[in-house]
Amino acid sequence: MVVRVAFAALVAACLLCAIGCGSPFWTKGQLTINSTSAGLPGINGTTNNLRTVKYSGGLFWYCIVDFPDEERECHTFPYDQGTGEELGLFGLAIAQMVFSIVSVLVAFCCVKCCKGKDGGGCYCCFGLLCFLAGLFGLAVVIMVAESTGRTWGMDVKQKSNDWGMFVYAAGATLTCLVSFVLCCSDPDAGTTVVVRRVTAFARGVKLV
Repeated sequence: MVVRVAFAALVAACLLCAIGCGSPFWTKGQLTINSTSAGLPGINGTTNNLRTVKYSGGLFWYCIVDFPDEERECHTFPYDQGTGEELGLFGLAIAQMVFSIVSVLVAFCCVKCCKGKDGGGCYCCFGLLCFLAGLFGLAVVIMVAESTGRTWGMDVKQKSNDWGMFVYAAGATLTCLVSFVLCCSDPDAGTTVVVRRVTAFARGVKLV
């Protein structure tokens, strides 16, 4: 029963993280650019024809919206020009999604194949993978939340966090909660050790 609930929760967490990963709405602010592009897409290093546009950026790509006509232009970040911190953030995001996908596959095997005493190792493996996925996800959220407005060579003014980061953070947190439940699970009882002990304590029963 526990592993089935954990599997459902993990699938929901993966969907939240996938939505967050694909969203260019982690941070928002304003960006000063030129009418023509040089270097980064949509960005010009000279001081001619400067204008201010709306900026929104995610983990893998960003968008700019011109104020007068509200036309959106989106580009992927130039990964070959990234700093160590930016590339590290990119790597953590990829690792989080890989561990999440592997966790779902392991969870499916646990639901279909692992029964009774044989489920103990499956529970632990499932829980460990979930913990790593959640840990990497929370690390990504912290790095983005603590970052300055300077990113991928762009100086974003009035930077603030947007909904994509919060959706991803919810998915990473749920993944961690699933891992904690699984690591305390008792495959023989079909529930968790924590729940059994709390229930027994309330009833005045001593568990060995």
